[in-house]
Amino acid sequence: MKIFWIGGLVAVIALLFWPGPSTRRMAPVTAPSTATPQASNTTDSVQLRKPITPSLPVPPLPTYRGYSCTVDCSGHEAGYEWAEENSIDDEDDCSGNSQSFIEGCEAYAEEQQEARQAGAAESDLAADSADD
Repeated sequence: MKIFWIGGLVAVIALLFWPGPSTRRMAPVTAPSTATPQASNTTDSVQLRKPITPSLPVPPLPTYRGYSCTVDCSGHEAGYEWAEENSIDDEDDCSGNSQSFIEGCEAYAEEQQEARQAGAAESDLAADSADD
């Protein structure tokens, strides 16, 4: 039982003389900063400034016959070629699993409609001039 009392007495004395958290000196914890230190004329102060990062222009997305492409325009090209091979002249006839393929097909159909309308307008002009 004496050993128990001696151990308890040592523990109490250690707690009395052990420095608590209020007496310890600890360095402040700060989050890392991306700022670059900028020295001033005095040796005891440091000013921080943000690094200059140039803003680069974002290149525009490529386009295929008026339609925006995501990465490349291969889907649009495939749809256009398919429409050309199948003589598609109506946008409603364009379908597929890929939006870019459909847009390529629609681009071909739109061109065919515009060409047909331009041809009709020319023939109307020619007919009007022949009547005069």
